[in-house]
Amino acid sequence: MVSTDSEGNQSPDLADSFRSLRLSEDLSDVTLVVDGKDFPAHKVVLAARSKVFKKIMTDADVESQRNPIIALVEPKTKASIFRDFLSCVYDEDIDLNVTKALGILDLAHYYNIPNIVTTCANFLKNAATPDNSLIIGEAVCDHDDELWKFFAQFITDHPHEVLKSALLPQMSADFLAKIVDFNFRNLDERDLFKFLLPWFDAHEDANERQQVLKFVRFPFMKPKFLSDTVFRSKVLTEQQYAIALHAATSLNFEGQTEFSVTPRAEYESWQVTDSYHILMVGDYRLCAAFKKDPQPRKKRWTVPCVFPKTKPILGRFPGHDWFDTDIYASPCQEGTLFEVHYDPPENGVLIAKMRKIWF
Repeated sequence: MVSTDSEGNQSPDLADSFRSLRLSEDLSDVTLVVDGKDFPAHKVVLAARSKVFKKIMTDADVESQRNPIIALVEPKTKASIFRDFLSCVYDEDIDLNVTKALGILDLAHYYNIPNIVTTCANFLKNAATPDNSLIIGEAVCDHDDELWKFFAQFITDHPHEVLKSALLPQMSADFLAKIVDFNFRNLDERDLFKFLLPWFDAHEDANERQQVLKFVRFPFMKPKFLSDTVFRSKVLTEQQYAIALHAATSLNFEGQTEFSVTPRAEYESWQVTDSYHILMVGDYRLCAAFKKDPQPRKKRWTVPCVFPKTKPILGRFPGHDWFDTDIYASPCQEGTLFEVHYDPPENGVLIAKMRKIWF
């Protein structure tokens, strides 16, 4: 873009002026060396865009030199990526692809240039697909920022499409462990295990496997699936298999510490009872028990479900219409498993919400 003065003379605007200087030796007063390649640059531009660059440029040794040559060792990157990044420093309006955006993003974080971080992050969000979300997610998961939260939610919302990706076996154990511990709402634990089998085939290191296995909820699986599928896969040790099978058979999930038994997400279900739609949200074991035996009582409800001990659940429901109350569990002095409260007790947790809607 150009501007015209009162005499009709045209001159480039500020953005065009910066753009003309990028990767140019014209008026260059510093050379950056990355991956063995020289990149001409301008101190004032670098310092204006980045506090990190400003600190480098105002170092006494650098200031004492005319046209200093500075080798940038950290962070380690390829010359082609640094070239793209340096172009962004002068002009953020460049063509991006996923690989280029990830490389520039990493450098933008290091050199603390928020505008470039935002440009790359917005591009990656718009480019998200089930096929590339694992690659992008692994690249950004160490940044506790909005971009990682976006891709964590994207993977959580599309577990079947993402986990069947041919790229899954390439993921590191650290990253996959984070994924396996996500609160998947619509993914059966057995399907999750099946999706992981190609990764286990590609990673035979026992320590790497254990990083991932501890987040698979084996105790929640049916004993038949454990014996027919899990045992035959040989990914568990004999001791781990015995622990998982015992927990699944006895329903004593919390009686072992080998595997996580934290519910992945609140369970939601609709049940038609006595001309009402009952919306149940809470611990899936409680809700599943209700679906099997929906017998509401005015003040007391007992279901044959281990939660988490080998005793039936016994709940006390104050008030007349307990379907309109939130159910909080807390230890009960009489020896039953929990008491129910309208308000959360000090040592209790919300385990379910019962709502009635006319239909």
